[in-house]
Amino acid sequence: MTTPAKPWRGVHVATALPFHDDLSVDHDAYAEHVRFLAAGGCDGVTPNGSLGEYQTLTPQERARVAETAVQAAP
Repeated sequence: MTTPAKPWRGVHVATALPFHDDLSVDHDAYAEHVRFLAAGGCDGVTPNGSLGEYQTLTPQERARVAETAVQAAP
Protein backbone atom coordinates (compact mmCIF):
# COMPACT_ATOMS: atom_id res chain seq x y z
CA MET A 1 0.00 0.00 0.00
CA THR A 2 1.32 3.40 -0.98
CA THR A 3 1.08 6.37 1.36
CA PRO A 4 -0.66 9.29 -0.37
CA ALA A 5 1.51 12.31 -1.10
CA LYS A 6 1.13 15.24 1.26
CA PRO A 7 1.34 18.86 0.12
CA TRP A 8 4.32 20.87 1.26
CA ARG A 9 3.65 22.91 4.37
CA GLY A 10 5.67 25.59 6.09
CA VAL A 11 8.90 27.23 5.00
CA HIS A 12 11.09 25.53 2.37
CA VAL A 13 14.38 27.20 1.50
CA ALA A 14 16.12 27.12 -1.89
CA THR A 15 19.58 26.51 -0.50
CA ALA A 16 22.80 28.07 -1.70
CA LEU A 17 25.52 25.55 -2.44
CA PRO A 18 29.01 26.15 -0.99
CA PHE A 19 32.07 25.30 -3.07
CA HIS A 20 35.74 24.71 -2.26
CA ASP A 21 38.40 26.92 -3.86
CA ASP A 22 38.83 24.30 -6.60
CA LEU A 23 35.07 24.64 -7.39
CA SER A 24 34.17 21.19 -6.07
CA VAL A 25 31.06 21.05 -3.89
CA ASP A 26 31.72 21.43 -0.16
CA HIS A 27 29.33 18.74 1.06
CA ASP A 28 30.34 19.13 4.72
CA ALA A 29 29.52 22.85 4.67
CA TYR A 30 26.28 22.15 2.80
CA ALA A 31 25.20 19.55 5.37
CA GLU A 32 25.95 22.04 8.15
CA HIS A 33 23.85 24.66 6.34
CA VAL A 34 20.91 22.24 6.08
CA ARG A 35 21.18 21.45 9.80
CA PHE A 36 21.38 25.19 10.60
CA LEU A 37 18.22 25.91 8.59
CA ALA A 38 16.34 23.05 10.25
CA ALA A 39 17.43 24.20 13.71
CA GLY A 40 16.17 27.68 12.82
CA GLY A 41 12.68 26.36 12.09
CA CYS A 42 12.69 25.69 8.34
CA ASP A 43 10.43 22.82 7.38
CA GLY A 44 12.46 21.74 4.38
CA VAL A 45 15.11 22.60 1.84
CA THR A 46 15.13 22.41 -1.93
CA PRO A 47 18.58 21.24 -2.98
CA ASN A 48 19.45 21.94 -6.61
CA GLY A 49 16.79 24.63 -6.56
CA SER A 50 16.69 27.88 -8.42
CA LEU A 51 19.91 29.63 -7.44
CA GLY A 52 21.92 28.75 -10.55
CA GLU A 53 24.34 26.10 -9.31
CA TYR A 54 22.27 23.30 -10.84
CA GLN A 55 23.37 24.10 -14.38
CA THR A 56 27.05 23.82 -13.43
CA LEU A 57 26.79 20.38 -11.82
CA THR A 58 27.01 16.93 -13.38
CA PRO A 59 24.10 14.53 -12.83
CA GLN A 60 26.24 12.66 -10.28
CA GLU A 61 27.00 15.88 -8.39
CA ARG A 62 23.31 16.82 -8.37
CA ALA A 63 22.42 13.43 -6.93
CA ARG A 64 25.06 13.71 -4.22
CA VAL A 65 23.82 17.19 -3.24
CA ALA A 66 20.31 15.78 -2.78
CA GLU A 67 21.68 12.82 -0.81
CA THR A 68 23.66 15.20 1.40
CA ALA A 69 20.52 17.22 2.15
CA VAL A 70 18.48 14.13 3.00
CA GLN A 71 21.20 12.74 5.28
CA ALA A 72 21.65 16.09 7.08
CA ALA A 73 17.94 16.79 7.59
CA PRO A 74 16.45 15.87 10.96
